[in-house]
Amino acid sequence: MPGTVYRIQSTQTNRVQRLFWAFGPSITGWNYCRPVLCLDGTFLLGKYRGTLLTAIGIDANNGLYPLAFAIVESECNESLIWFLRQVNELLPVVTNMHNLCIISDRHAGLVRGLDIHQWLVDRDVSRWSLTNDGGFRYGVMTTNAAESFNGVLKRARGLPIQALIMAIYYNIISMFVRRLEFITTEEEQNNDFLAPHIQNSVKRVEEEARWMPEPICLNLHEFQVVDMSSRSYRVDILDGRRCKCSCGRPLLYHYPCSHVVCCLAMLRRSHFDYVSPYYTRPNYKLSYSGQFHHIPNKEEWGEHNPNTGKIPLLPPNYRRRSGRPRTNRFRNKMDEAPARSIRVCGACHLAGHNRATCPTRFGRMN
Repeated sequence: MPGTVYRIQSTQTNRVQRLFWAFGPSITGWNYCRPVLCLDGTFLLGKYRGTLLTAIGIDANNGLYPLAFAIVESECNESLIWFLRQVNELLPVVTNMHNLCIISDRHAGLVRGLDIHQWLVDRDVSRWSLTNDGGFRYGVMTTNAAESFNGVLKRARGLPIQALIMAIYYNIISMFVRRLEFITTEEEQNNDFLAPHIQNSVKRVEEEARWMPEPICLNLHEFQVVDMSSRSYRVDILDGRRCKCSCGRPLLYHYPCSHVVCCLAMLRRSHFDYVSPYYTRPNYKLSYSGQFHHIPNKEEWGEHNPNTGKIPLLPPNYRRRSGRPRTNRFRNKMDEAPARSIRVCGACHLAGHNRATCPTRFGRMN
């Protein structure tokens, strides 16, 4: 696949230890997604166990955008550092991204009995508070994107490594095709400049702005807006299509709030010019413009050659956990029991009872 990158870390005996990969079309398309990556891991259920690490982006329509994957031994500090190192070395599109924000839940469980409030206060507020993050999160506060994609792969987590990679590959292809069809349909039905989800958010902001009184112009770029609850807000319309509001929403979500829209309407300016380019429909379409191609048959892959780096690899070390093995079995038609025939009474040949409780039998005894 053109543009695809990967790296395999093996032991001295040529056993697979860690594997990292990212598909070429995903790498190309992530240029047009907002600079946010959600990192998460999910345990595998196959023979060799291990953990699947994922780096998931968010597209212009708030959709999941899978970028990079890795199969490691566990979700520990060493494997996470190795995963991020591969992202940094093999994906210049991430390394060169300005103001990149990485969201992770590696501290998934806090120690029991820990005073959570004090733990948060002692940390840097900008790392967990949306109102103090400087707008780097684009409104994304959790790793739900990565967890949702891991849920899509629930059935594939018990497959061997090669089959798991193929399952991820075809899931991404299906996602690209569906969203390209959706974008094409949207283009035929309307001429909105923004992606559908953001377009609806901006429409709600426009409705709120219609109910506000006319702003007060304090100087060439500063305004005072009073909403229906008599709250006063300061709005700054700056050069370079930048705007600020004391409510903080333009900085956090990168599109104008109702107070800014109200001021721009008085200035006869379009508020769409102040929406981040990451939310536009052209960027949404370019995110899925990369093309996947047919994978050649195994016979065409080439022979193993140590001089070119193509060496036969052994599977990871088998690790059996303590206790009885448990698997999640998905039932199919073969597991369905055959339909039972209706039982009838042996005396009167009617359904609903048997010979011992047959009413005609008691009638003969009387």
